[in-house]
Amino acid sequence: MNVADDPARASAAHPRISQSTAFAVLAGALAVGVFALIMGGVDRAEPHYYYAPAVRSMSDSWRAFAQGSLDPAGSITLDKMPGAFWLQAISARCFGYSHASLALPQALLAAATVFVLFDTVRRWAGAAAGLGAALAFAFTPITIALARIDIPDTALIFCQVCAAHATVRAVQTGFWRPLLAAAVWLGLAFQVKMIQAFAVLPAMALAYLLAAPGPLRARIAKGAGALAVTAAISMSWPLAMALTPKGARPYIDGSIHDSVWEMIFGYNGLGRWIALHGIGRAQISASLGGEPGALRLFGSTLAPQIGWLLPFSLLALATGIALRRGAPRTCSIRAGWLLWGGWLLVHAVEFSTTSEVHPYYTAALAPAVGALAGAGFAAMVREWKAGRRTRWLLPASVLGTAGWSAFVTSSEGDYLPWVRPLAIGLAVLGCGALAYRLALGLAVAAAAMLLGPAAWALAAAGNPMKGLSVISPMAGPARPLSSSTLAALHGFPPHVRIPASAGDMHMSTPNAPLLAYVTAHHRGERYLFAVPTANTAAPYLRAGYSVLPMGGFTGSAPMPTLGELSRAIEAGHLRYAVTGGFHATMGGAISRERQDWIKAHCQPVPPADYENTAESTGPPGNPEVLFDCRPPVSPEGT
Repeated sequence: MNVADDPARASAAHPRISQSTAFAVLAGALAVGVFALIMGGVDRAEPHYYYAPAVRSMSDSWRAFAQGSLDPAGSITLDKMPGAFWLQAISARCFGYSHASLALPQALLAAATVFVLFDTVRRWAGAAAGLGAALAFAFTPITIALARIDIPDTALIFCQVCAAHATVRAVQTGFWRPLLAAAVWLGLAFQVKMIQAFAVLPAMALAYLLAAPGPLRARIAKGAGALAVTAAISMSWPLAMALTPKGARPYIDGSIHDSVWEMIFGYNGLGRWIALHGIGRAQISASLGGEPGALRLFGSTLAPQIGWLLPFSLLALATGIALRRGAPRTCSIRAGWLLWGGWLLVHAVEFSTTSEVHPYYTAALAPAVGALAGAGFAAMVREWKAGRRTRWLLPASVLGTAGWSAFVTSSEGDYLPWVRPLAIGLAVLGCGALAYRLALGLAVAAAAMLLGPAAWALAAAGNPMKGLSVISPMAGPARPLSSSTLAALHGFPPHVRIPASAGDMHMSTPNAPLLAYVTAHHRGERYLFAVPTANTAAPYLRAGYSVLPMGGFTGSAPMPTLGELSRAIEAGHLRYAVTGGFHATMGGAISRERQDWIKAHCQPVPPADYENTAESTGPPGNPEVLFDCRPPVSPEGT
């Protein structure tokens, strides 16, 4: 057997580093990293304003837990499947609901992903490549920023990397068990973030079908069986919700027709390429992630998040494929290049073409970038040591990556300005030392390549992440949303100017005077009051109050209908309702109709009873207005 076809022997041919040494380095670094993530998340970050209230509801009620309900009364679900939030809800049940209990699963998953990625790449390309991949992933700035916030992508990436680990073992052995494990992990990834989980499926299928042992017919049959397992696990929660009578489950947010399929494949599927449900998602995303295009990932917004090693990883992919020319079909080294290269290219095309890309979405690229960079660096070192014609790739890559890091850093002006000269200086020093002290030269060269992302990642572990910045977490200096983006985010025309006194627009903090008034007059109704959208309801739900989030996340869901709203009032489940405010126009005509009905059928509460004139409760001309919807008491004897 060729050395390139045997991962164990290939590991020995790599730069000399033992598996135990690499594991010890990772363990020590990550012990500190997990502590920093948890403490940094508690002290200098806030929970996600929309997801955290759902976790609160799911930690208080097993029914809300099973159905992914946003509010404790079970009125409406999240606009996502609840897989990632189950972990946070269990943590909150065990340790009490707090930011620390929500941050703990995120930090542990991020750390576990580093170890799984290390072992995956080690099995494919050796311990040195595995260590390089793990460090590159751990020092990806957006990976650190994302792990501090209770957003599902951290759990998604963990499941996908576990699926890749199982796929590598399946390719090497041809056995059923690792292939089924890969299928299970992909099904769990779907539970976390729906069809985004399947972005890695083409690359895994290609690697297995091309390189696994056995005849093609057997490989296809096994692959089809694994796909069936993935489909069964993926569809378990959606089928359970679809088969539950509508009166026995919450309304499915992210849909207009109370359909879990519409939420998954429309709102969270096709809706990522086109604007749906009356909210300017494309406009908002373009201001957050840049305009769609082939260079989007290399632009000034996304490159500092994920792009530090992206050019090098593409060069590594081309080099790795070229070095495996003429290898036998079952060459597992080539299969690994196809797996990680396919992962990278599919995501790159997706993020370059879709209209909606928050910067943190690009964390899905980090495992592939890390794997390709780690294996590519190890392969180039071998070429250098062997004195082959391609030996120039190593110093050229080191210098080019350091220069690219300097360019990426320059996009943020004075933020960490010392990175630029130090990265270039280390690159020159490392390349100069390669011919004289190889071990020293390699260490300095690797430091030059990782300096930029590592500096940004370490800074991201402690940067404040509060208020509106939690909506779309990013590494690097704070980037306040533009006035037009804020307006679009809340359903207003671009010319509307949100006043600076608005703060977080009551997305994270309640309207205290209004809450105090309604609480004082609450008489045991199911809901404390109704509000125009889930955004308005979020701070009250997070505090443990039962609030009716009319219209869901975008405000456009027909929940409740006017008939349902009237019956809730007549049954004594709801007394107070709020119109106006920062989110009131998000839902378009559906939301306006509900609010007009409230104005026509309920009595306004005197503003002096609940208003704080020192704090803005809405954009100009559209303040929050409280209505009392209690049916009038008939005169005695009539």
